[in-house]
Amino acid sequence: VWRVRLALLHKGVPFEGVPWHFTQKDMIADAESLTVPVICDGKQWVKDSFDIGLYLDEQYPDRPIMPDVAQARFFSSWASRVILLGIFPMIAADVWSILRDDDQSHFRSTREKYLRCTLEEARDRRKQAIPAFLNALAPIRDVLAHSSFLSGEEAGWADYACVSSFITARMVSDFDALADDDVLRAWRDRIIGLFDGHISKVATVYSWD
Repeated sequence: VWRVRLALLHKGVPFEGVPWHFTQKDMIADAESLTVPVICDGKQWVKDSFDIGLYLDEQYPDRPIMPDVAQARFFSSWASRVILLGIFPMIAADVWSILRDDDQSHFRSTREKYLRCTLEEARDRRKQAIPAFLNALAPIRDVLAHSSFLSGEEAGWADYACVSSFITARMVSDFDALADDDVLRAWRDRIIGLFDGHISKVATVYSWD
């Protein structure tokens, strides 16, 4: 859901985040969705992060998040296919470990079917998977060699689409695929520092009571 959170923060639209469990499908039924993110704006429900971004620009035109819709669509697709699918196997077991019992059962059965291995087997392979994953991120490094953000001198949808998986990983796992001297880590941390430090103030698994 971080793509949507960052879009809302970027546009300055106040919002309230509602905790949600994987098995609480009834909570988002009005959005006609089985997964998050979804938003409820008054009586209007919208699902899918990309469609939510489009909706926000239509309803709240200040500080557009997707001035170039085709470009935004590309970054959404590329980030999902390369970054999200690259990180997820590395942290899936860590996500499972912090879920409540009924969510654990649902998460294991659905994610292991996708991974075609156990969560633990995916976790055990993550160090070996890092080089190929980091190599796939070379296009981001190429851009960041010339600008502070993927969207230029200010962060935008390209950054939010790509950084969201790194932010999620930071909150649920102590495993970090990015080395201290990686330009991607500095970029991620710059985004974490935006919006008066909103992201850094959100609790991680290590700061929960």
